[in-house]
Amino acid sequence: MFNSIESIIEEYTHSKEEVLWCGHPVTSKPVRTITPILLLLLMVAAAFFLYAVYAVIFEIYLGGQDLLAEKIAENRNRIIFGIGGGVFFLAFRAVLARTMKDERTEQVYYAVTTRRAFIVDHASKKVTKEWGAGDIQKVSMRKRGESSGDIWFVEEAQEMGKLEGGGDRTPLIWQGFINTEDVKGAFEALQTWKKRQREPSTFENETMKFRITLPNDWSAFSLMIDKEHRDNLFFSVICAELIGEDRLLKTVKLGGEWNTLILTKRIYQEMLSDYGRLHYLTILIESALRPELPYGGVSRFRNREKVDLNAFIKDRDRFMKTLRKTIMICEFDNLSELDKETEKYKARVNAAAAKVELNAMESYEMNGSLDVMGHGYKFKQIYSYQILDSEVCLHLRYTFFCTDAEKEKFFKENNGVLNTIVKSVRALGTVPEKEKTEEKPKEKEKPKK
Repeated sequence: MFNSIESIIEEYTHSKEEVLWCGHPVTSKPVRTITPILLLLLMVAAAFFLYAVYAVIFEIYLGGQDLLAEKIAENRNRIIFGIGGGVFFLAFRAVLARTMKDERTEQVYYAVTTRRAFIVDHASKKVTKEWGAGDIQKVSMRKRGESSGDIWFVEEAQEMGKLEGGGDRTPLIWQGFINTEDVKGAFEALQTWKKRQREPSTFENETMKFRITLPNDWSAFSLMIDKEHRDNLFFSVICAELIGEDRLLKTVKLGGEWNTLILTKRIYQEMLSDYGRLHYLTILIESALRPELPYGGVSRFRNREKVDLNAFIKDRDRFMKTLRKTIMICEFDNLSELDKETEKYKARVNAAAAKVELNAMESYEMNGSLDVMGHGYKFKQIYSYQILDSEVCLHLRYTFFCTDAEKEKFFKENNGVLNTIVKSVRALGTVPEKEKTEEKPKEKEKPKK
């Protein structure tokens, strides 16, 4: 039973992800033609071989040892056909396996949804490439046939041999849906998707008890991070970019249970000598629920550790704790502390953070920069918290940062995106800002004469 392309693509989509278009590359006709012919020949060869085995066993061996030479002579043709069939079967089995492998590699499908564009290798049951809205650049089309052609919409680094001095040559190459059968349908679907990106989308996180509105022109990846690693994400993202493994953190998925969002948007790309480099804006949105209720306000923390490089080299944990206290607006490992005098909990906030009014939550903002291995990072953080139903406290930490050359320019141009996201956040059960209606003050009754 053969599945339709639509049903195959549905296996790889996430919740609330609508498929706008799906298709596949132009299939190689010689492979389609030769496969059934080889299968037929192998079936005939197997039949001859089994027929010869039957003759040897039932007519020659079980028939008795008398007149063995005459029996072999009588069944000579069947034996020859059987041996020939066996040789043919063994010789062409490898050819068929190689042909079937070629055909399995053609189980490649393209898809465009409301969240991403991706390529599926159905033979290996995996998505081989995917791009979110934050990756998509100019969409271009080149026709090859009446309805087939190429769709390019993103530049990516691709290995193109070795350099003389060592290392890989990785120039930027345009990529997308190559030699697709329905090139016009793919082009129109990508254009429809880009139009939808103009309007933001609101998502509810029932696990963390809040809703948030996200810009649709950014790629979004949701994940659930263990409690022990909450303060390591920012540094992990930076390290992944430095070693070129940032695609692992740019998977496109938004659904299921999550406490963390990674939003990315490509700002530009450049060719440096023999390798290409992509530059992204990144927004981390981290959330947590804690039973400690900070009715006592806030408590300021600062790094009081004396910077001693030799001591840091010997004690990596000490170095990380000092780094977090220096550049992080709050620590998820230690979000609140008990005031011994008032016996009330206080939210812990970096001393360098300033209070801001962005939504119904208590919020603080802090700007900073970081230089690592010759790469500069400029970032902005916002920390918000709100007590929910006198049972738990919702904590949210937002980190917006950009990298490398012209970081100041892009930082300023996109600085308002983070504020817009923070302003949209509401605890579940509260009324969204746009749904609120201001009651008109009642007119005072005139005193009776």
